[in-house]
Amino acid sequence: MVLSHLGDGKIDMSLPIARVPLSWWGWLAVALAFGPFVAKRAILLGQHDYTVWLAADYGARVISLAGVIMARQAGLLDRGRLPAGLLKSVLVLLALILANFYVQMFIYPLLRVHLEIFVLWHPPFIPNPFLRTFDLTFGLLLVAVSEECVFRGLLMALLERLRLNASMVIVTSAAIFALIHWTSGLADTLNAFLAGLLWGVAYWQTRRLSVCIVSHYFVDLYVFSGWVPFRLTH
Repeated sequence: MVLSHLGDGKIDMSLPIARVPLSWWGWLAVALAFGPFVAKRAILLGQHDYTVWLAADYGARVISLAGVIMARQAGLLDRGRLPAGLLKSVLVLLALILANFYVQMFIYPLLRVHLEIFVLWHPPFIPNPFLRTFDLTFGLLLVAVSEECVFRGLLMALLERLRLNASMVIVTSAAIFALIHWTSGLADTLNAFLAGLLWGVAYWQTRRLSVCIVSHYFVDLYVFSGWVPFRLTH
C-alpha cells in the first residue's frame, strides 16, 4: 500500500508519546472536540433556515476548538516528532493544493453524477450579501481551522497513542472525517474521505497544521464561491 511507504512517517520511538489512560479532563476534551460535529448534523436535519444553520455551525466549531484547547492542556496533542522544515512544508503545501484542486475539479463531479444518494440535508441559501461574504471569509476560515485542529491535530494524535502505523492513522482519521459529512450524502462523504487522506498525508509528513489549514481554506473558498459546478457542504 502506498501509504505504508511515507518515508519518515514512522513514529520516532525515541521521542515520548504518552500512553497513560485519559483522565476525566481528557475525555471531556475529546467529547467537546468531536461531539459538536455530530450534534450539529443531527440538529440541522430538516432545518432550512439559514440563520439557524449559521448559528449551529459556528457555535459547534467554537465549542470544538475549546475542546482542542482543553486537549492540549491535558497533554493529548504531543506530536512525537518535530515539524518539518520550511522548504519541505511549502513544497508539501503546493502539492497538497494541486491534489485537492484536482479532486474537486475532476473526481468530485463524477461522484456527484453517479453517487448523489442518501442526501438528507443541503445548506440553505444565504440571501443577505453581507452574511454571504462573511461566511465565505471568516466562516470558511473557521471551518478550516476547526476541522484541521480536530481531525488532523487531535484525532491523529489520539490514534498515534495506539501505536498505529502511518497507513492506519491516516486512513482511520480520513474515514472518521468523512463520517461527519453523513447527512450530505454518499458523494460528499466519499469526497471528504479523499480530502481527508490528502490532508492526513500532508500532516504526517510535515507535522504542521498550518499546511492543512491553508490548503483547506483555499479549496473550500474555490468550491463555495461557485467557481465549480457542484458545491460542497461544510
